Amino acid sequence: MTGHGDGDPGASAERYGWLAGVMTWIAVLVPSVVALTRRSETGPTEAAFMGAMLLFGALFVALAGPWGRSGTRRAPAAWVGAVVATATAAVMLAPEVGIVSVLFILSTAIAAHVLEARVVYGIIAFQTLTTAIAALAATSDPLLVGVQAAAIGGFQVFTATITLSMLGERSLRLRLAAANAELRATRALLRETSKLGERARISRELHDLVGHHLTALNLQLEVAGHVADGRAVQPIERSRVIAKLLLADVRDVVSDLRTTGDVDVRLVLEELVRDLPRPRVHVAVEAEIVLDDLARAHVIVRCVQEAITNAIRHGDADNVWVTLRRDGDAIDVCTRDDGRGSDTLTIGNGLHGMRERVDEIGGRLDVQSAPGAGFTVRAIIPLAGAAPS
Repeated sequence: MTGHGDGDPGASAERYGWLAGVMTWIAVLVPSVVALTRRSETGPTEAAFMGAMLLFGALFVALAGPWGRSGTRRAPAAWVGAVVATATAAVMLAPEVGIVSVLFILSTAIAAHVLEARVVYGIIAFQTLTTAIAALAATSDPLLVGVQAAAIGGFQVFTATITLSMLGERSLRLRLAAANAELRATRALLRETSKLGERARISRELHDLVGHHLTALNLQLEVAGHVADGRAVQPIERSRVIAKLLLADVRDVVSDLRTTGDVDVRLVLEELVRDLPRPRVHVAVEAEIVLDDLARAHVIVRCVQEAITNAIRHGDADNVWVTLRRDGDAIDVCTRDDGRGSDTLTIGNGLHGMRERVDEIGGRLDVQSAPGAGFTVRAIIPLAGAAPS
């Protein structure tokens, strides 16, 4: 079972937005190449310009290309610096400054995906100043220089504002989706709790009322059998046998109600991951896993929920894999994501609470992570009556 990630409205824009960036880069490259071919002589400056243009295009595609919607968001700051540097070199060496400075708009979009807002606007100021310096070298008209720098600066600010707003709105939407998932899981757990509670109530009613009355009826029939004579003895004896059989059936039903209250963990997990816009959650639960302990089911669901929430808020993951399998007298609950990972594990309130829940039932919790390798949370949940892990 999989929680779909295609419901994210910004997913399509991000998936294909890089194509618009590449088309913009081509629209800048072609006129620049044409301008170079019209020159009678070319030298190291022109070669350096072409190298900067091609390197910028390669870096842009590597960061924003189709091989991972979150690739740009996870890029190291050094890569952003390389993009800005190549764009700056291309603008300073360009045969036509005006059109080449459009590259700064693309570098601003890349920076807005990776860096903090104040850093992005600092880059915009630097790139706008670079545009003005390059324009001054090409013309002595201060008005033209001012108009060109203001235009490029304005487009950069617009691009940064739109990109940062989109990313902020997406973050809020994902947090809301995580909260909704938690509410759905809680509702499913409450439904299972209510179901088990109703079974327990029915079993008590059958035992206390029907069972009591049948026992009294059996005693009365036994008394009647001792005082009756003639043709009344045989029907009374048959009634006693029927009452005993009925009492045995009631006891069997009561015992069955109290011992077969299984919790459908798969159903609760499906409720948890349903309609999550991102990440895409893949759930695999072995068919033979059956839980008759609500407390253990609750721990499993909360562990999975916290791991998915971490993948949304901190891991920036595209996929999460949740696997439940039997491991002897325990259930192995593994939640793994393909997020950015970390070389240092910080145990926050969520992981601390998760560990406390697992410890309370005698289980074990392991957390693993590495830069670029995502985050893995494995909980070993002993079955009721099994020895602690």
